[in-house]
Amino acid sequence: MAALPRYALARSYQLSSALDALVTDAGGALRSPVIVASGLFVRARLASSTGTGATTDDPIELLTRVSLQLSAGAGGGSYDVTQSADGRVQIAWSGPGSATIFAGALTRALGFAGGAVISAGGTATSDYPPLGFVQWALSEADTDWTPSVTSAAAQDEAGRVYRRGGALVRWSRSLSALWVPRSWSNNASGEYLSPAWWTETAYAGATSAVAPDPHTVPRARAESWMDALYSIDGETAFGFTDELQSLTADSPVSTVYVAPATFEQSFALPTQAPTYRPRRTISIVLERTGTVEIPQ
Repeated sequence: MAALPRYALARSYQLSSALDALVTDAGGALRSPVIVASGLFVRARLASSTGTGATTDDPIELLTRVSLQLSAGAGGGSYDVTQSADGRVQIAWSGPGSATIFAGALTRALGFAGGAVISAGGTATSDYPPLGFVQWALSEADTDWTPSVTSAAAQDEAGRVYRRGGALVRWSRSLSALWVPRSWSNNASGEYLSPAWWTETAYAGATSAVAPDPHTVPRARAESWMDALYSIDGETAFGFTDELQSLTADSPVSTVYVAPATFEQSFALPTQAPTYRPRRTISIVLERTGTVEIPQ
């Protein structure tokens, strides 16, 4: 039985140019709706329903925005873009007639290896989870959210304690993701868990992590742990959930940052899988900065 993802990190990424689509449907042939303007931040699913896209921690939720923008001008038909239980993207088209979304930046952002042709009342399912989306099934050594606060304290000779504390409480969480496939091909049949690396191994010589950008990534691929973590440059916020299978509209998810401790040598990616090479264990530390309600 294929393992479904329970945990997920969805990365915010900034668009280097406008995210648009090339579509043929009941609204006309080769129309080109703009989904999100250039320079804005987007994130798949684990983002606020009211995000403006102005900053990494206030991104536009991509799937809902795609549904709205594709449906506008669709000649009476409508699109519904959602995430399936296995983490891949599903696009439903109500009709009339069939709809074609041609291969391009939008389809890559949604995880499609090519374009999508959808019959009236039908759906198309992506090949991979959406861009920037890391998902896994099992964790261990999970501390849950642990509070800490900056403070100073002293005790006098009579035993009385004096303390001055900061007003803000920091919430941290460390965990180890288990049973992570070493590469995409190490997933079992029916599994779409994020791999440690995209390819089977890290080759000697110069290598680079791929930052999410549907305009510069030449083809769709699953977001690997190496890409998601090691291409962080500057401020990068993520959405996080440990209940992916039970999320519905208005469910709360956490806004988090990957803590500096994750990049220390003791947390080098990946850590270990001593008895079975195709699977890895990856440890991370997260810092929670807020909670938002998602649109779907």
